[in-house]
Amino acid sequence: ACYIGDPGLVAIGEGCNLLNNLSLRFVEGATDEGLIGLIKSCGQSLLSLELVKNEGVISIAKGCHFLKNLKLQCIGAGDEALEAIGSCCSLLEILSLNNFERFTDRSLSSIAKGCKNLTDLVLNDCLLLTDRSLEFVARSCKKIARLKINGCQNMETAALEHIGRWCPGLLELSLIYCPRVRDTAFLELGKGCTLLQSLYLVDCSRIGDDAMCHIAQGCKYLKEISIRRGYEVGDKALISIAENCKLLKELTLQFCER
Repeated sequence: ACYIGDPGLVAIGEGCNLLNNLSLRFVEGATDEGLIGLIKSCGQSLLSLELVKNEGVISIAKGCHFLKNLKLQCIGAGDEALEAIGSCCSLLEILSLNNFERFTDRSLSSIAKGCKNLTDLVLNDCLLLTDRSLEFVARSCKKIARLKINGCQNMETAALEHIGRWCPGLLELSLIYCPRVRDTAFLELGKGCTLLQSLYLVDCSRIGDDAMCHIAQGCKYLKEISIRRGYEVGDKALISIAENCKLLKELTLQFCER
């Protein structure tokens, strides 16, 4: 959140050839030209990066083949940027996509095909993504351990069913404002994600007692459950949690009126 121009980025690239971690979140003044200059010099050493811009993302992908951690906030970026990541960054383990208004399921398909080592996926306000995106990821990225979906309003029940069927190593799941996800998604999660340890639900208005019973009965290793504004969650859910989740250490209920 400061003003850094292209000359500054280019200078860092030229002088800091061993740079591993770079965050450019909310930085003003830098353009794709500066990013390209930076990558020419230290792209081979970068492992973790937080940035914006479309052409810059493509340059990063082509120049940083060892990248493992990428956090993007790109209101103007489209499918081309994510396709470049999928094609060039096969070692990527952590991917966070924030406020993407233009990219579609095509992007996640490319990520799924190219980034088989993905363990952490965060999708914040990616408005055009549908259930197909998570199907691509679930079928291809079998190492997924942490998944956060926030405000992706076109994702429905099937998205989570795919995760339940194909991601047995899932440890943490966060669903925030997912109004189209119904209880039946948690039947698959309870069957397939038996190692789940943390569950966070916020503003998921269609998730109720049946969902929580499926999770409690199937996920015996749960240590943390947090539910906020779970208007359909009541005593039946808590009784099932009490009977099945013997390792539970933290339970948070806020605005769960039942």
